[in-house]
Amino acid sequence: DNPTVMQSFWWKFQDKFYWVLAFLCFLHGMNTIIGEICSFPWMKQNIAKATKFVSFFNSSYYWGGQLQPE
Repeated sequence: DNPTVMQSFWWKFQDKFYWVLAFLCFLHGMNTIIGEICSFPWMKQNIAKATKFVSFFNSSYYWGGQLQPE
């Protein structure tokens, strides 16, 4: 996880595979930001409520059938 080593790898990788877009540490940064946002108590409560809501509809035979595309 050494940033210098990672950057060196990405530069070499991008030189060899020029058609691949190399976003240096972009996904890791996004994962870190989302993880920090989800660690707030109010966000944990909202995620729990949303999970209950989705689980209700996914487990209900009647509502699950109503939500299916025709």
